[in-house]
Amino acid sequence: MKIVFYSTTASAFEEGAFSFFTWPRRADVWSCLHERYPEHEFYIVTQKPACFLLDGEDPVTFLHRERITVLPDTASVEDVACAIFNTGALLAISCTGWAPPLDWLGVQDALVAEKLSAHGMRVMCHQLQTALDFFDKRRTHEVLSQAGFLLPKAVYVHHELYWCERSHHELIRNVYKEAVLRAIQRLQYPVVIKDTAGLSSYSMEVAVSYKQALSYLNSGRTRCDRIVEEYIAGDQAGVELYVPPALAESGEMCASAEGGKRSLQAAYVFSPLLFSLNRYGITSPKQSVKLGGVEGMKNRARYHIDELESLVKKLSALAHFSGGAQIDLVHSEQADEHGRHWYIIEVNPRLSGMSETYAASVQKSALELLLRTALSLPLTDSKKEADKVLNIKLPLLDAAQLAAVCAEPCVRYVHQICNTQAKQEREKGYCELVLCAPTYEVLTASLAAFTARYGSCMESAFVKNAHALFSKLV
Repeated sequence: MKIVFYSTTASAFEEGAFSFFTWPRRADVWSCLHERYPEHEFYIVTQKPACFLLDGEDPVTFLHRERITVLPDTASVEDVACAIFNTGALLAISCTGWAPPLDWLGVQDALVAEKLSAHGMRVMCHQLQTALDFFDKRRTHEVLSQAGFLLPKAVYVHHELYWCERSHHELIRNVYKEAVLRAIQRLQYPVVIKDTAGLSSYSMEVAVSYKQALSYLNSGRTRCDRIVEEYIAGDQAGVELYVPPALAESGEMCASAEGGKRSLQAAYVFSPLLFSLNRYGITSPKQSVKLGGVEGMKNRARYHIDELESLVKKLSALAHFSGGAQIDLVHSEQADEHGRHWYIIEVNPRLSGMSETYAASVQKSALELLLRTALSLPLTDSKKEADKVLNIKLPLLDAAQLAAVCAEPCVRYVHQICNTQAKQEREKGYCELVLCAPTYEVLTASLAAFTARYGSCMESAFVKNAHALFSKLV
């Protein structure tokens, strides 16, 4: 069967502004898929940067060039759909990623999917309504609150109304601002202030008092709609799940949401990864260390994993996911009035910064996870537990260091991104490593040995954060 993977963008990708290095190389990943699934022919239709699909320096893989279509940034939804139709594929798989400034690429992929489905092509892609509900954090709060999920209490701030007196000089008072500020004053502090449509935790601010929150909202740093959300103390974590398209369409997941465990062929939910926090108490995508999964009876009881699994099933039924999705959460040791411990912070109906980490834990790539999901194949070997994984960031490495790191037996995935135009050191980029081992004891020893060899090019704070996470799970 001919299968096409596709990915769109909504921002201009400036050639030369970024450089990427990924190991295993995407070319090797495609070659592996070709060997493992010889009954299928694979095609790519994408716009740059295509992080999950192509190597950064050269869009050539084992595939023949005619099987790779790289469209310009200006390509429309119709252009993308036409290019996919031209492959003659029977199945299209959305490989949605992310790009600044707005986390809405899933919306464009869904628009493409609608056109493909209307012409009879089978597609694995989240529905348009799902993409819209979860890229807008205000809408996410509304949808999840109405469905009874546990979320931090939050206040929405409409930027234009908050400053409407600027364009309406006849107003003697802004009653909207007064009402919003009164609601914000009643929140429990600290609070987290974030864009309603921004990417990850970029532009996020933590305010420890109402005075500080007011100062931030009234400053020139706020130029868009915001959510002011109570900060929930606890362990921050993430979980990823994969749902076949047929399951989302049939409603079987909705019917089984309150039932027992589904088979692996139906849907797969990975064990959560714990996140380290920065000095402000939030997860920074460029600095966070991730460790998991949370396994063993002791850890399952401590982190109320049965509650989490029930939450994910209920959310899957509500959203009708089709493909990979990721959820950010906080586990509070103190239960709410209904005995719940897991707060939903964000839902991302797309691949995430955790996707390759989870894939490495089961010795696959994110592309293979998507492929097997679309074909309703088990994601893992039921007789073998997933490896324990540690995702840790390093400063940018040179070519020799990258080669050495890739040769380390405990390293299963490497991704380095470099912003060649950045002026600040922190903005120049980072190198992300995924270390794997069958047990936490072996993984801890692997990190110690790795640190002994590469300590000079590692940040001690990241290593310290990794050991702090180990202490929670071992």
